Amino acid sequence: MRLLAYLRVSTDQQSNGIEVQKSAIEDYAKKNGLEVYKFFIDEGVSGKTEKREALNDLYSEVKKGDLVVVQKRDRIARDIALVVFFERHMEKVGARIISTSGEGTDVENASTSFLLRRMIDLFSEHERIVISMRIKEAMRMKRERNEFLGKVPFGKRMHVDGIHLEIDKHEQEILERIKKYRAKMSEFKVAEKLNKLGLFYRNRPWNRPSLQRIINNNFPKMFSRK
Repeated sequence: MRLLAYLRVSTDQQSNGIEVQKSAIEDYAKKNGLEVYKFFIDEGVSGKTEKREALNDLYSEVKKGDLVVVQKRDRIARDIALVVFFERHMEKVGARIISTSGEGTDVENASTSFLLRRMIDLFSEHERIVISMRIKEAMRMKRERNEFLGKVPFGKRMHVDGIHLEIDKHEQEILERIKKYRAKMSEFKVAEKLNKLGLFYRNRPWNRPSLQRIINNNFPKMFSRK
């Protein structure tokens, strides 16, 4: 039996990050005398979208007898229709889904487990909708106060007035290093070098996706992929 692990985070700031999910899955595997065959990781992907490279790879890889493990069911999706589609595909293949949090995975009480899973999926979607509504309301209030909307771009910071942006000299220096290093090495190597120098991405280690976003936003023509 192969253990295939799926991990997802929607933002870089998410508390339930990749390392947290990975640790929970590895602990589950160890306790059950298993070993993770492969990790499938989607970073910076919303729980309501179907466009996921790693999840598509998992669809192609999974086969009969496999055990697909997630830390929590909402890592699959925060849209109940997508979760149901995922489950049915796994059933059709002959694979089984396990949540390390134990969310409705009791195979000996199938009907109760099914009900629990659907309740969890429904609450996850409800939570996503509530969060979305709160964000929209916060943005509406910011617009009324003429405050800056959106994520502060790397290289700048919010002014003390909470309205305007200003140059962040430290991040600008990191951007210059990124441009210099990327001209000579791969994105993976650049991220590795920056981390070794302690030049982190807002107190978090760089990884390839976060570095790629910064490059695309700041040097779109210089390092564009054709």
